[in-house]
Amino acid sequence: MNKKKNAYNFVNSLMSIFALIIVFGALLIIIVLYNLGSLSFVERMRDYATLRVLGIHKKKLRILTLIENLITTRVVLVKSF
Repeated sequence: MNKKKNAYNFVNSLMSIFALIIVFGALLIIIVLYNLGSLSFVERMRDYATLRVLGIHKKKLRILTLIENLITTRVVLVKSF
């Protein structure tokens, strides 16, 4: 009976450690995705500023952004299904 109790305690300890690892993994994923999104946003703003300096109007930039987002969304939808 004592061995069984020790085994249950050991398994419970391992489960709590695994849960902690999963939580830290999820937190790491969130931080990395946020960082990549922030860097992408800053880079995109620089690209838009360059295009504005070259003489492209804001309306054309909006259309360009819309088309780019639609293409990206379609690619992701096709690949996910």
